[in-house]
Amino acid sequence: MKNITVRWENNVLKNDEKMHRQARGYLKTVASLVGRDTREVIPFDSHTCKDYNDSPTIKEAISKMAAVAGNYLFQLWQSQKDSQGRLVINNLSTVADHLGIKPQRLKLYLVCLGGYEYPVIKFVRLANNKNRLTISHEKLCYIELNFNLKDDEIEAVDDLKIGTRYLYFIKYLRVSTVMFKPTDSTLKQLERKRLGNNVLVSDSFVAFCLELSDIAYKLLCYTGSNRPMGNKISFSKLVREIHLNLERQLKQQGKPRVLESIKKGFEELSKKGHIKHWNYDDRKDEFTWEYTNQVFKHSDFTK
Repeated sequence: MKNITVRWENNVLKNDEKMHRQARGYLKTVASLVGRDTREVIPFDSHTCKDYNDSPTIKEAISKMAAVAGNYLFQLWQSQKDSQGRLVINNLSTVADHLGIKPQRLKLYLVCLGGYEYPVIKFVRLANNKNRLTISHEKLCYIELNFNLKDDEIEAVDDLKIGTRYLYFIKYLRVSTVMFKPTDSTLKQLERKRLGNNVLVSDSFVAFCLELSDIAYKLLCYTGSNRPMGNKISFSKLVREIHLNLERQLKQQGKPRVLESIKKGFEELSKKGHIKHWNYDDRKDEFTWEYTNQVFKHSDFTK
């Protein structure tokens, strides 16, 4: 799959803006997942960790930067995957520089993306031509980290496979190559031409995401995974797990604070040009919005 070069302007197709696809399921998943998770768990399969066979490998949240790193890897994979369907990264600095971070930090984000399972939101096409939303615990992508070890480093490997020391090992030892692949369900979404499975976005998508607050990024991914206009949802539904997943914050902080945070997120996206207009109806306790074609290039813009 090569990068797609299209642009809509006044409902007319232009050919001077590079585009790629983002999986709709990944967008909805990170819109739900991005947040703080203070629980410390062991990455990768538990059988690699001696004496910790019962340690959990499931996380309930991911940082915004780790999620954006995933967005960028999906973009690179579409234009640079090899004949085996893998994105092979020989120099982490090239990816880290694009994200404005150090390679050591990027390695930890890779662990978050490929080393744990999360509640992943998926859409299943049913026989009656309807979609069914499902949530299952899966990895967000497949990632393999390869190290070229020196003789004096080999003995240290086995002692560093427990808990946070394993993360220390990954962070500070030089990675020779990284291999990235979408999961099977995400791969199907990216390869299908129907926009119900994926969304066309500008190649400036990642740069746009990097400038956003956490709540604005969640709203960007959530709104972009839906149609650009005619959207409305009650506050009580918007905070649920399958949408923004803010019910825990609602219990801890109260509705006024969470409501104000969502409003600030919409206003931030409005000022940056993604949201055309939005409104919160106090009487109905309901949000409505419409987004522009600045970042997401939905087919509805041509109608």
